[in-house]
Amino acid sequence: MKNILVITENELLKWNFNGSESISYGICGVSECNDERRFLVREPIIPADNNYSYRDSASASVEGDFVYSVYELAHKRSLPCVAFIHTHPGKAFFSQKDDQDAERHQKVVADFGIKYYIRLVIGKDGLVASVNSSNGSVPIDYILIYKTKGIEVVLPKNSDFRPVASLDYELHNRTLQIGGGIDSALKTIRFLKFGVIGVGGGGSAFVNVLKFLGAKHFTLIDPDTLEKSNANRFMGYHSGDEGKPKVDVIKRELLAYDSSMDVETIQEPFPSDNTEKALKNCDIIVTVPDHHWVRIKASEFAALHLKPLFSGGAGVYVTDDGMPYRISCSTWFQLPTPLGPCLKCLGIEAGLPPMYEQMVFEAKSSYIKGLINPGPTPASVVTLHNQLGNLLARQILFYLSDISDKPVPLHLVYDEIPLRFENLTSLYDRIDGCNICGDKAFWGYGDYAPKLPNKEEIQDLSEVELPPLYDVSES
Repeated sequence: MKNILVITENELLKWNFNGSESISYGICGVSECNDERRFLVREPIIPADNNYSYRDSASASVEGDFVYSVYELAHKRSLPCVAFIHTHPGKAFFSQKDDQDAERHQKVVADFGIKYYIRLVIGKDGLVASVNSSNGSVPIDYILIYKTKGIEVVLPKNSDFRPVASLDYELHNRTLQIGGGIDSALKTIRFLKFGVIGVGGGGSAFVNVLKFLGAKHFTLIDPDTLEKSNANRFMGYHSGDEGKPKVDVIKRELLAYDSSMDVETIQEPFPSDNTEKALKNCDIIVTVPDHHWVRIKASEFAALHLKPLFSGGAGVYVTDDGMPYRISCSTWFQLPTPLGPCLKCLGIEAGLPPMYEQMVFEAKSSYIKGLINPGPTPASVVTLHNQLGNLLARQILFYLSDISDKPVPLHLVYDEIPLRFENLTSLYDRIDGCNICGDKAFWGYGDYAPKLPNKEEIQDLSEVELPPLYDVSES
């Protein structure tokens, strides 16, 4: 079982040793699938100076009441994991005292109905990390830190996990000449797993671009098969592909380019049990569906599991007499909460699921003469789809690199009539009461939304025996 700690950019893992040891906590959701378990830090908790009972250059103690409040908060939030972090003045390692305390506190958190107890020690030479449960203690394989600009992958010193080999510099020579942190960005793209919902015209164009940036791991989701009408815009179409699943054709093309790629395909609509299970293992989600309802569902899923989400769409808008007045594509970028707004806060509105909307449309068409579809016609312009695929890949590359110090646009619109780009980011912000990314929403809960069942034997949390102090030491 691979164990991954997922953190959004905050003060939790900064080495802030200023002459005395520092302590911090995090309460976490958990997302689990097959051979992988992700611990999602939803809420960092930093003790104030008056919460310490003792601090010096080699040890620190936090008042028992404060520790109790952390465990009680995790229980009240129905979150199944608590993380404990402290600094060392020199090297990062687990002392004998650390091991003893971790074993003792894992039993204490279990009395609160909390399954997992994570501990980290941060030193000048890096960090060590492990997770304790009723099954014992195992190392954290790696840590993913999602930032407002970029993703950092941290390997604990006690981890046996090793990422893939370095870049093929000959293959990426032209791209690397750009500079601006492209080297690091390409390495990160090679490491990450991309979940792609919708591999039609725009989705296939995006995958086609990302493979040239060195992406090695894909999960492709789309229920549709190819038709002859797809041939004018589907990247990878070959004569005779009609009737084949789109995901299988894209997989064929990816493996033809690089046979060492890891490509999983699911010929189902999202959301479903199989698609959600597969996406839990992905690091970035990209969705290019035909319907806003799917986008909102992907937005909910990404927020729940603390994943960045890039979404795109394209359309040709026509007047009543059939004249095009807008040929455009748009991208949206949802940072993991609480770093940024969700797709709903970025202005995407969804009604009924697509299958029901189609039924309503067909029913109205049968008795309303001259009914005009108020939405865009299906985009079938290959130049537009290629633009969308390039924009999505561009957003990811700029997010992961230092090519520009400006934030990646959260909502970008490209229009061919007239020819222009618009960055609409400034029009949107997180909405406090949003049911996807608002403070009271279940983002970061993972598999434990809406709530973790309470342990029946807990009648009064005040009866739980808690050690009076939590001592950490480098001795």
